[in-house]
Amino acid sequence: MGQRRTTGRTNEISREGAALLRAAASLSAAEAFPAWKAFRAMVPEGEEGIEHRRLLPLVCRNLTRLEHPRDPHLVRAYAESLAFNALALGALGRAVDILNGASVPSLVLKGCALLLTHYRDQGARPMADLDLLLPSGRIGAALDALEKGGWR
Repeated sequence: MGQRRTTGRTNEISREGAALLRAAASLSAAEAFPAWKAFRAMVPEGEEGIEHRRLLPLVCRNLTRLEHPRDPHLVRAYAESLAFNALALGALGRAVDILNGASVPSLVLKGCALLLTHYRDQGARPMADLDLLLPSGRIGAALDALEKGGWR
């Protein structure tokens, strides 16, 4: 999840990415807090790359769980993720209801499925899109139903 650097035959996660992953996933405060401080020393606030920004809500959740003092930048990243995801999941639910009403089966995939079944925290994983799997023979019916339901 951090930037990958190619060094000969292997791919290695950058030091920044490794520190951020430790801050997001460590079960102990003794490892997570220093990892967050190390990341912040290497990457100033506001200069995070996309690969870093995707992990900030998880870091917020983990450090909060470990009773770390709240970092306003992390709280903002979590709140933005939560707000976007709440809107997106509401829209997804409406789309699935429309498809169900038209007898078009659908399957939620990727990030959204993980968010709902694994993370169980709507703010923990930023999403940029929603993915549904539909039967190829029902695409026309799905598009018609969604258009009638107000989707464009």
